[in-house]
Amino acid sequence: MRIKWTSIVLFVLVGIGCASGSGTAPDNTAGHDVRTGDTHTQDIVPDKKTADAPSSPDVAVDATNDTAVDTVKDTIADNSPRDATGDSGDVVVQPCSMISQGHLHPPAPKPKKFAVGIFHFNIQYVAGGLKGFKDNPMFDMNAEQVEDAIITQSLDPLLDILLDHPHFAADVEMQGYMLDVIRQRHPATLKKLWKLVRDGQIEVMSFHYSDQLFVAHNKWSMQRSIELNREAFDAACLPVAPAVFCQEGQFSEGMQVMMGQAGQSVGVLKGMYGYSVKDRVNALLYRLRGRDVVTTDSMTDADSGIEVKWYAVDDGEVLVTNGLNPYLGKGFKFTDTAKKKLVGMFQDLLDKGYFMTTVGDYVHYLHDYDVKAVKLPFILDGTWHPSRSDNLFAWMGRRGMFGDGENDNGVMTGLEESALDIKALEALIAFAKTKGVDVKKFAGIAHALARTQVLAEVSDATGWNPWKGEVEYALTRIASVKKDSYNAIKALAGKVFQGKQILVNLATGAVTDKIPETPVQEDKPVDPQWDVSVEADGFNVKQSWFEVPSKGQGVYRLDVSLTKTDQSKNTMQITFALNSDKLMYTPAMLDDTLETIPFDQIATDPFTVGLANGLIALDKDTFLVEDTRSIHLAVHVDSAQHKLWFRDETINGSQPVTYHIYILKSFTGPDAVEFAKTLNITPTMTFNLND
Repeated sequence: MRIKWTSIVLFVLVGIGCASGSGTAPDNTAGHDVRTGDTHTQDIVPDKKTADAPSSPDVAVDATNDTAVDTVKDTIADNSPRDATGDSGDVVVQPCSMISQGHLHPPAPKPKKFAVGIFHFNIQYVAGGLKGFKDNPMFDMNAEQVEDAIITQSLDPLLDILLDHPHFAADVEMQGYMLDVIRQRHPATLKKLWKLVRDGQIEVMSFHYSDQLFVAHNKWSMQRSIELNREAFDAACLPVAPAVFCQEGQFSEGMQVMMGQAGQSVGVLKGMYGYSVKDRVNALLYRLRGRDVVTTDSMTDADSGIEVKWYAVDDGEVLVTNGLNPYLGKGFKFTDTAKKKLVGMFQDLLDKGYFMTTVGDYVHYLHDYDVKAVKLPFILDGTWHPSRSDNLFAWMGRRGMFGDGENDNGVMTGLEESALDIKALEALIAFAKTKGVDVKKFAGIAHALARTQVLAEVSDATGWNPWKGEVEYALTRIASVKKDSYNAIKALAGKVFQGKQILVNLATGAVTDKIPETPVQEDKPVDPQWDVSVEADGFNVKQSWFEVPSKGQGVYRLDVSLTKTDQSKNTMQITFALNSDKLMYTPAMLDDTLETIPFDQIATDPFTVGLANGLIALDKDTFLVEDTRSIHLAVHVDSAQHKLWFRDETINGSQPVTYHIYILKSFTGPDAVEFAKTLNITPTMTFNLND
C-alpha cells in the first residue's frame, strides 16, 4: 500500500504499507487464435490429484531442503492444525472441481488496442487487526473483522461490478492466505471468483502465500510460500494467473526464476526499470532470466500498431471506498459514488475502442502478433515506488510515522533465525525417517510452522509506517516458530539419539549427536581491516575487529556494539569505503549467484538493495557479509562518493545492540557466495536437548 492523504483526519491513520502477491500457473497460450478471435476455455492449473505444475530447469533447489520438504509432503496429515498464533490454518478441501480459465471475446478480430489493469488486494493490510491502534470504538476491530471488511467492502463490490458488466476485465491479485479466508468464511465470494475466471473476465494473480517482503530473504522462504500458495488455490479450485505482480510491486531476477517453479511465465514490472537501468528501452515486451516481462507503462508501438493502456496498477482496497483504506477501521466502507466513478472509467475505455482483457491474455496476443521481446540487462531487487521508499530502506531501517514502535532490524534478524530453526526441523525429519521413525506428526508441525513463518514475513511489519500492533504481529509469530521448532526438534531427536546435543548440518542434511572434540580455533583481536566509520548519536559505540581462522583464511569480523545513553535517540549508521566500479551482490532467491553490474549502467546513485544473503563486494576481491541474524538492513550504495552504508532509524528500547559483519579478503566471487551461504543460509546448528 502507499501513503495516501485523503483528508486531514488521515494524517494519523493512513500510509502504512501494502500490496499483494501474484500468480501460480503454467504458461499456456493454446486455445486463443488472434487471427479469428476464436476462444475456448481450458484448465490452466491441473488438478493436484492428477498432475503437478511444471518445474523450471533453471531453478536450483538445495538437495537437503528438497529431501526434507519431500519428507514433509509425503507424511503430512490432510488437515493441518490451527497454528499457535491463532491464524486460521486449516486446509480442509471442500468438494469442488478445478475451474477452467476462460478468455474474453474481443469486440472484433485482431484487436490492437488493449486496456489492462491490476487490482492488488492484501488481506494483511492491517496485519493483526486494529485493536489498540487508537482509543476509539471506530478502531475496535480484531484481525478477522478487518480481513472480512476488506472482502465485503472492497473485493466483493469490485466483483459485483464485473459480474454486472460482462465486457469489463481486470487482474485481481491476492496472496494465498486471502484465498483461504475467502474459502473458509466467504463462500459466496468464492463462487463469484469461479464465474469470473470461467468467463475470462479476471485472472487471479498470486505468487506468495503471505504478503511477504520476499526480496529480503533467501530462496527457502519462497519455496515454502509457493507450496502453500498452490495448496490454497487447489483447495479453492481456482487456476492461478500466468502473470506475476507482487506485494509492494516487488520485483527481482530471483522472482523470474522462481516463477518457473510455480508454473508462471510473465513478470509485471513497475518502478524498478527506471530505477535500475540507465539506458532504458521502451517496449511492449521484455525478457529476463528466460521469462517474459511487461512494464506497466501505457504506450503505442509503431512497428506492430499495438496500443496498450494500463488503466490501473494499485491497491484494490481503495478502489470503491473513495480512497479510504482499512486503517480507518469501521470508517472503511464501500461507496456508491466510487462505484459509479469506476464503472464510468471502464465504460469510457470500451467506448474508445479498447479491448479490456487480462495481462496473461494480453501477453498471449503479443506472442500471436510475433512482437519481439527486448532483453533486459538486469533489474535490481526492489519495489514499485523506489524513489519514495528509498527502495528497500522503507522496510529495512527507515523510521516511519509510528517510529517509536518500530523494530526493523529486530524483525528482519528474527525472521532469519526462525527460518533456520524450521530448516533444521525439516532436516531432522528427513534423517529420522531414514531410521524408521514415524515422522508424520512432526511433518505436520513443520508444515504449520512454515506457514506461520511466511505470515510473519509480511512486509507491513516493517514498512511503510507500521504501528506497534503490526510489529508485534511478526515478533509474536517469530517467537512462536522458534519455541515450537525447538520443542519438536527436542522431541524427535529423543527418538533417535541418546546424547544431550545434536548438530544439524543444513548444507548436507547430516544430523549427529557426536560432538567433535577438536578445539575450535579462537578468534584473534586485530587492528581494523577496512576503512569504517560509525555514527550513533546518543549511544556509546565500541568497534572490535577479529581474525576468524575457524571460518577460513582471510576472514575477519567487525563487531559494532551500541549502548544507549539517550533514550530519545534511535539511529545509527555504519559506513564502509567502496573501492569497486561494479555492484557485486546476490539477488534475492538466487542463493548461488554473484551478479556483477557496472555502476555506470545503474540509473540511480545512490541506490539501495536488500542483500538477501548479506553479501556485497567492497572491491574486486574483498567482500562484506552481514551476519543476517544480527544485522539485516538495506545497504545504501553511493558509487560517486565511493562508499556504502547500513542505517537503522528504529533502535527503540534500552537494550544493548551488537552487529556482526564479516570482511573477506583475497576471496573469489564464488568463494564469497559460498561463505555467505554457509554463514546465513545453510549453517551447522547446535541444539541442546536438556534445556
